[in-house]
Amino acid sequence: MCENPLMLDAPRFPLRIIHVMNGLGIAGMEVGVAKLVNRQDPARFAPLLCCLEFASDDARGLVDPKIPIVVLGKRTGIDPTIVSKLVRLFRRERPHIVHSHNWATFLYTVVAAKLTRVPVLIHGEHGYEDHRAVMRRLGAKQFLARQVTRLTTVSSHLERLLIERWNVPPERVTFIPNGIDLDRFPVNGDSQSLRREFGLAPEHRVITSIGRFVPVKDFPMLIRAFASVFAQHPESRLLLVGSGDREDLVCLADVLGVRDAVLFPGSRLDVPALLALTDIYVNSSRIEGMSNTILEAMAAARPVVATDAGGNSELVREAENGFLVPPGDDSALAARVQQLLESSAMRSAMGRAGRRIVERHHSITRTVDAYNNMYLESTIRRRLRGAQPAPQAVRRAAARALRYSGLTWIRGATERSSLTILAYHRVLALQESLLYPFQSMVMPRDLFEQQMSHLRQHYTMLTLLEAVERLRTRNLPPRSVCVTFDDGYRDNFDVALPILKKYGVPATFFVVTGVMEGKSRLLWDEVVSRIREIKDTRGWEEMHRETMPSWLQEKLGLLEAGEPAETIGERLVRDMNRVPLREREEALQILRRATPGGGKCSDPPLVSWDELREIRRAGMLVGAHTVSHPFLDELDHPAAKQEIEGSITTLAERLDEPITLFSYPRGRFKEEVKRWLQEAGVEAAVTTELGRNSPGTDPYALRRFDAGYCRIHAGPDTVLLDVEIQGWFQPLREGYIPS
Repeated sequence: MCENPLMLDAPRFPLRIIHVMNGLGIAGMEVGVAKLVNRQDPARFAPLLCCLEFASDDARGLVDPKIPIVVLGKRTGIDPTIVSKLVRLFRRERPHIVHSHNWATFLYTVVAAKLTRVPVLIHGEHGYEDHRAVMRRLGAKQFLARQVTRLTTVSSHLERLLIERWNVPPERVTFIPNGIDLDRFPVNGDSQSLRREFGLAPEHRVITSIGRFVPVKDFPMLIRAFASVFAQHPESRLLLVGSGDREDLVCLADVLGVRDAVLFPGSRLDVPALLALTDIYVNSSRIEGMSNTILEAMAAARPVVATDAGGNSELVREAENGFLVPPGDDSALAARVQQLLESSAMRSAMGRAGRRIVERHHSITRTVDAYNNMYLESTIRRRLRGAQPAPQAVRRAAARALRYSGLTWIRGATERSSLTILAYHRVLALQESLLYPFQSMVMPRDLFEQQMSHLRQHYTMLTLLEAVERLRTRNLPPRSVCVTFDDGYRDNFDVALPILKKYGVPATFFVVTGVMEGKSRLLWDEVVSRIREIKDTRGWEEMHRETMPSWLQEKLGLLEAGEPAETIGERLVRDMNRVPLREREEALQILRRATPGGGKCSDPPLVSWDELREIRRAGMLVGAHTVSHPFLDELDHPAAKQEIEGSITTLAERLDEPITLFSYPRGRFKEEVKRWLQEAGVEAAVTTELGRNSPGTDPYALRRFDAGYCRIHAGPDTVLLDVEIQGWFQPLREGYIPS
């Protein structure tokens, strides 16, 4: 999207971020931090790497020379002087954010950050520790976790650990998977020079594993498994890449009679080339966070056999891009490797599948964006809390008065069961949400996560189909809530879906099929894009010759006078929603003639069909929202039926299942539309009419509550959410229809 001139409530200078690590070496966490800081925009972020113990020359070479690296020289064991050194560093650099990584840095960083009043403190966990160490340190970790702003993990396995064992509220833990630079891993990379270097013949099949030679990697188990493989496939070779003491591994290979078939090239930086000569990648770890080397093997389109340890199961999908085996089970590992050696077609198919997974979920751009969004979100939300508009403060105060008076408890205890259907459109990172022109349609990510966490704990979350059936049978559980999304924006997939999955909240996604397929545009986004172009090109000068509605002429005058394009676009859309179809089309054609390029700024992307299928596989429901998002009450019968039936038919064909749910664009429809929906096999339809639904409610006119009412600068507010869901403020909004 083009740069939006709306003011962003963020620092006017780069965010100063200090990353605290135990050491900087060639290892997964350290390499991940290096990739992050190298790719951050220096106009927005000013990172500094602080290493408690050391920074190796090889690892320094991975970091952009412009990024400072500070080594504190920590002594072995507990070193109290590190706190004072960190305090001096924090006072000198005055960071906006300090981000510590893994247990070794946690205590030192928290104490120093508290002493220097660092505004935002984040702690990241990158690898799973031995169970005995976890239990020994558990009390300290629980205490320290309460002192930080947010915690991050690289796998959902670690995320669950922090929630279940460290007792961290789920909404304070952010799971950001590791990312890979796909350009470094061509699918058919050149491997001939390395084959010559390692003395590999064309017929040799290479099994590779990369990692430090430490007990947790369990390379002895891998060598034992390879001995079994070699007995059946003497053309196989095992490539063990990494640093550390390899003497015991060499002795074991010698004892098992495979010393000449096991290669130890040492620590290397040419991982893409190593993977290009690899036929099968193996991870034998007993404990794992999220393996960068597995991701790199997948990026290089290589099949993976890995132990079912830690986050490995989040990367290796059984029989799709590889196989999982129990940790320590060399027989199972050998059997899976042999299975792959015996089928080049299986190796190719699994390799391609792995590459697709990385492209979709683990690109380095996606990972860096996630960290950047988290840093900005943490900083901006802190500033917004101090600038709360008066109407929001009044609503929050009224909500608390209702709660503490006992009225909300009385209503909850005495009223009959009813169903609240929450309506969402977009979910964006906080800083992006502030820039979207249609504020009523967007929910900041942090608020959305808090809402889902609260709903999961305190309400009965139902699928929309289940809720409709329970309304029909008058068997609705107390505090019933459904979650719905309209329009099908891609952020529903990228941002909202992971949060829904994290909390186990079902949702229904209503999509506009014609816009998904690029055959039409959503009116509001198209108008804003075209207004931006008119402002950039001073297109109003040509438009003065046009005959146009007075309300359009008035808005163009304000644009010419210097009003922001986004503000004018939002006001225009409100006007267009109120006028008859012919007048709206006339105004839209005027804007289109003035912007033959279609608007310089692209519209926000919608989900693809593959992403929609993944939404379905996640257990969510999908419903129709017409072909082009018209107001159905304005169309003649054939046009209205085509919009309904066309969207339902397309979805049914693409998803290979019946479509039984429908959402009326802007809630507008004629009574006869209900009959058409029934004929098309639809079981329920939602409106934008504000309110809750009681048993006996017409299933083709279900009321909803716009979740945007709970969007406030102060951040998550569960008291306000509860009061809004109970409908206390509804009488103040009677007749309101959200844009």
